[in-house]
Amino acid sequence: MKIIINQKFISIVLLLALLMLAFYIGYDKISGYVATRTYDAYSTGYRNGMEDAVNQFIEGSKNCNPVIIQDGNETRNFIEINCLIEPGGLTEPEI
Repeated sequence: MKIIINQKFISIVLLLALLMLAFYIGYDKISGYVATRTYDAYSTGYRNGMEDAVNQFIEGSKNCNPVIIQDGNETRNFIEINCLIEPGGLTEPEI
């Protein structure tokens, strides 16, 4: 009878270990999936933000309007180079 009790105990311990392993694997897979989705969302947001910034920069420089860029304490003014070239004056460099 003592052997049966030991077999039941071992069976319960093995079942618990199997359940813990299954939960760990499930948690690991779900965490990896969430991390991948979060990274993809941040990457897409960054890419879209950069694209929007460049488009705003290009749009703002049309009609020879200066574009003001600020980063912290630094400020830069940009203007389209063609707006600075006088007709009949400087020529564009050859590439």
